[in-house]
Amino acid sequence: MSPGLLISLLLFLPPIGLWAGQSLYYVRGVKGREEDSPQPRWPTLSVIVPVKGENVETLNGLLENLSSSNYPLDKLEVVVVSDDDPTTFDSLTRELRIPPGLEVHLLRREERRGYKSAALAYGLWKTKGELILTLDVDSRVLPGSIAKAVSKMEREQCDAVTLTWKGYSNSDSVLAKALITTTSFGSTSLLLGRYLSGMKIFPVGSGTIYRRTSLLIVKGWDPDVIQDDLDLGARMISRGMKICASEGEVLVEVPDNLRAYYVQQTRWAMGSMEVLSRKLGELMNSETTLIQKLDLLFYMMQYIPVVTTFIGAIVLAVLSPWQNFGYVFAALLTIWLILLGIYSSFVFALSRREGFGWRDSLLGLGRLSAYTVAISPFIFMWTLRAFSKRRKYVVTPKGRPERTRIVYVMLLFGAAFLASSIVYIMRFEFLPGLWLLYYAFPYLYTPYKHLRE
Repeated sequence: MSPGLLISLLLFLPPIGLWAGQSLYYVRGVKGREEDSPQPRWPTLSVIVPVKGENVETLNGLLENLSSSNYPLDKLEVVVVSDDDPTTFDSLTRELRIPPGLEVHLLRREERRGYKSAALAYGLWKTKGELILTLDVDSRVLPGSIAKAVSKMEREQCDAVTLTWKGYSNSDSVLAKALITTTSFGSTSLLLGRYLSGMKIFPVGSGTIYRRTSLLIVKGWDPDVIQDDLDLGARMISRGMKICASEGEVLVEVPDNLRAYYVQQTRWAMGSMEVLSRKLGELMNSETTLIQKLDLLFYMMQYIPVVTTFIGAIVLAVLSPWQNFGYVFAALLTIWLILLGIYSSFVFALSRREGFGWRDSLLGLGRLSAYTVAISPFIFMWTLRAFSKRRKYVVTPKGRPERTRIVYVMLLFGAAFLASSIVYIMRFEFLPGLWLLYYAFPYLYTPYKHLRE
């Protein structure tokens, strides 16, 4: 295989596959929406909420939200599992406001082993409900959402059922607005769309309801994994369990600045690769069809197009003085542009339906695209960390944006890609030169915007 062909495949095939798959599933998810029927039976439900270093008002807000969720309070309990130090835990206990009629247990883990999944595993043994719902402390359920999901679970005999993610933010940042849109797009595509297409879906970390009996069969959460939802889902799918997607909605807070987005995305990339490397054999040997197996790989490898594009760009830049490109590069670039246009049009239209204006939609989605490209080297690095024993769970930071030194690394890559693009253009290799120019821009734009914030 010639270097030119290899570079063309690395740059264009993975994103083409990702955009085509997500666009098709999105259309299926939108067209397949239906209202769930009322649920006459109300199983007992335990909500596990892991916390560490959280503002007590955020927790109080969640408790108030659950008390008004339209789920019978006599069937509902909340188990809050704290990984805080004794002083912080005592402060949390004193300032906690429990709504009337809501049963709440505030517990502190003495053993600090593991990550978020360890807190969930600990909480499971402290609950008593027939069903278990996991929620992040900053998530909020919409009225009737839990009942709608439970209705689907009972009607379709699911072992677990996901709520549909809706993004929200307390910030007015352009990035947050874009992430609100892409969160809704991803949830419609990768949960509802895939489920309605007959694919196997994974739980989500915040907003999945499980049957206790099903959790016990797979021995609950693994305390030592980063991506608790993917790991648990892989074990459930391997056991032939049924995970459904409901249209009950849960609000999840999205990052509103570069540092928070970087932390979230690199952690998810590492967690996805960790589970893929550990559970690939089990999933491939599960009683699923070939199409379902391929789709599971597609889902777990969502960050691979970012990585392969970065690697392809590096090789393209290094070969700039010597390599010539032919029709394959032009053909794949054309398909890439067409699929990018289709994917972007779906996301832009959804942004407008979410209530954002033309300017906010264009600026937000453009900035999100630039930030995603600019953190590509770090997504690559953290993907490799999935194979290391020195893995670390970093909580997505909230609050006031902080400066981050990664922008200086971005500038170096941006300068290198820009220089290589100029070399290609001077050699009249306009297509690879213009593509590298496009790819260099986010590495220069992102530090500029970040340092100005």
